Amino acid sequence: MIYVITGVAKAGKTFVSRRILREKAISVFSTDYLMMTLAIGDPEHRLDPDADDKIVSKALEPYLYGLIQTMIDNGFDQIIEGVHFLPTFADRLMKAFPGKIRFVYLGYRLADPGAKMKEILTHAKDMENAWFLTYPPKEMQKLVRYLIDESERIKLETELYGLPYVEITDIVKDADLILERLFAVR
Repeated sequence: MIYVITGVAKAGKTFVSRRILREKAISVFSTDYLMMTLAIGDPEHRLDPDADDKIVSKALEPYLYGLIQTMIDNGFDQIIEGVHFLPTFADRLMKAFPGKIRFVYLGYRLADPGAKMKEILTHAKDMENAWFLTYPPKEMQKLVRYLIDESERIKLETELYGLPYVEITDIVKDADLILERLFAVR
């Protein structure tokens, strides 16, 4: 089974993935690695890792499709985490691999921007890729507002495709619900 934890940036995908790795011994693959592999290793591909997540997601779709098909063909249980799964792509994957892939989307559309910014900055030391630390305060505020808006978009799109969405208020407390959505017997 392939378990995909996706959604908006800085929602807790890596935190939940690491918990699953510890508790269930299912390995984790981050789509950021694929993105950076293409950006660094194939300059002719012209993948800009700083582009809008929707643009990068579309560019990564054929590679993620092949990766997932290979994992399924080889019978791997795998966690894949990252922002690079548009709901349209998730729907296509679920139709292509029925019963072999599950998704959960994370977002924080109801978050207070100031509190979310403080939370993100507080936990930056625990993040593998804290690219936002170079942002001045106004840019950081703009980023958080954008991510809250993106959470709203993701929530609406997941409803269209019947995909699970979890509103993150406290990732430590919300992790149990995320695991329930991913691992529930269907």
